[in-house]
Amino acid sequence: MLTSRLTFLFNKYILQQCSAEEEEELMAFFADPANRERVGALIDGVIGSEDEGMVMNASKAASILENIIHPAQPESSPGKSVRLFDAPWKKMLAAASVALLIFSMSFLFWNSDHPEGETGQVFNSASAVVLPGGDRATLTMSDGSVVVLDSLQNGLLSQQGNTEIKKEGTSLIYRDAGSPVVKVPVFNILTTPRGGQYRINLPDGSRVWLNAASSLRFPVAFSGNTREVELAGEAYFEIAHNQKKPFRVRVGDMRVEVTGTHFNINAYDDEKAIKTSLLEGGVRVTKNKVTRILEPGQQALWIKTGDKMEIDSSVDMNGVIAWKTGLFQFEGAEITTIMRQISRWYDVDIEYRSEVSKRHFEGKISRSAPLSDVLHILELNGLKFKVEGKKIILQ
Repeated sequence: MLTSRLTFLFNKYILQQCSAEEEEELMAFFADPANRERVGALIDGVIGSEDEGMVMNASKAASILENIIHPAQPESSPGKSVRLFDAPWKKMLAAASVALLIFSMSFLFWNSDHPEGETGQVFNSASAVVLPGGDRATLTMSDGSVVVLDSLQNGLLSQQGNTEIKKEGTSLIYRDAGSPVVKVPVFNILTTPRGGQYRINLPDGSRVWLNAASSLRFPVAFSGNTREVELAGEAYFEIAHNQKKPFRVRVGDMRVEVTGTHFNINAYDDEKAIKTSLLEGGVRVTKNKVTRILEPGQQALWIKTGDKMEIDSSVDMNGVIAWKTGLFQFEGAEITTIMRQISRWYDVDIEYRSEVSKRHFEGKISRSAPLSDVLHILELNGLKFKVEGKKIILQ
């Protein structure tokens, strides 16, 4: 009898047909740990359903079970990671962002765990509509002129020497239209603001994805025996193979040298380390006369405080390049690390008014979600925020 009633109410709820009394009754079922297996079976049924209405509203079901299985853990120990979201329902995740899956039930389950007046929802979501970043960048030409790329139509932008510069969608394309003899290198600079990202095809065919608050300085044509660019911030590289002309990335006085490979460099000034992560091929990282050769799956960390280099062979490379695929992905990340990423992508400032939590977090959140959705997810884990314009205050 209990199971059939739970099924009846659950199906009505995800189709948004419950009365207030029925919803209250259903919430009582959800709050009872003895019903976890029943709720899980119901969600499995929704995901496998051919009913379009059921599938379209399945995000509520995912949110319900997520908050039952992984409730807020405000008192977890410093060394323990807090799971933000790790649902196994991949069919559903393909249809909706992680942030939106949790959003529909965040208020309900936070309030069910805390007495009235002690909720984590301290910001007004109506006044905290901060949209995510997008494909925004500027190009500084060799003569100092600046072109705003996101407001530019597709087509030929300029020709410098024998190199054509075109905008195609959300990419900047450099094409070598001949074999020029370059006496003096001509450089351009691609810059993304906070809340921006962009992609560029270099004249040798290499591709670079530039993350928010980053810049790439590069020649409009590669001459000589090497191909060299300068990076500030973060970028993912796919380098066109040329054994005779190695590719070099300079980050300050650090150099990463490759022949043809896929790798990511995170070199933000406000991070504790410069991280070079190798996905395919091989790279040589050199700084202060210290050189390390990486194998795929390894990450070189130049620790700024100790001025030393370490190699980590246990890094999740999917997490390293999650930003490129549209995700925030955290694996044992401190809240300060998370907030720095949020600051860059949503173009907001962060202020801490209390002792910073020592807990570690793990999970995935869509970078396409509004800021309010991301903060809701974090608040499910005991954090409290206040939003004042474009400032986030961690209370």
